[in-house]
Amino acid sequence: SDVCSSDLQQAVNRIPSSGTVLVAGAPGGVRYGFAAALDPCSATLHNTAAVCVVNKQIVLRGGYPPGDWSAADPDANPTIIDGGGAHRGVLAIGTGPVTTLDVEGFTIRNGRASGTPGRPGLDEFYAFGGGLQADLVASLRIRRVLFEANEAVGDDVPGSRTWSTVPEMGGAGSGGGAALRWVEDAVLEDVRFEGNRALGGSGPVRGGGRP
Repeated sequence: SDVCSSDLQQAVNRIPSSGTVLVAGAPGGVRYGFAAALDPCSATLHNTAAVCVVNKQIVLRGGYPPGDWSAADPDANPTIIDGGGAHRGVLAIGTGPVTTLDVEGFTIRNGRASGTPGRPGLDEFYAFGGGLQADLVASLRIRRVLFEANEAVGDDVPGSRTWSTVPEMGGAGSGGGAALRWVEDAVLEDVRFEGNRALGGSGPVRGGGRP
């Protein structure tokens, strides 16, 4: 099914298994941010994202002029996925059925990733992909996308909250702009990274580094 919508996550949620979402911009840019009531990642995956894709095959196309879906022009009509400095920009994750994501014509901005308390092992403290994280994804295509001012920040780990394998180290941060984890097939074309950063958290003995 194909969906044209002014609310990006709502459009993704309306697609049962696979489909395309066409997204309108405007000369000054249109921002698509996090909406707690629409986010399918928070309750079960303990992650938040402005756009969350779970066990679906989704195509996202941005940059269309308002009310005209015939041809996209992302330069003239920017479409901005904005994490607001508190949420990841895009999360694509598989927990069962195959997940694929094809993204073109967006700016992904102000995303922030931190540790994920509900996940096992070091993922509880480690941060991956402030702008975009793809995890257990069969196919990922990213074209004409700008990753701007996103960050992945590992958690601070006080002495009372450590893990057995590396008890002295804070959480690591990796992929301020994007992190691809267990992606079977990936293509990045005309992708820019500007002003993104990855930082480790503090620990009882030393700070976190890169995973």
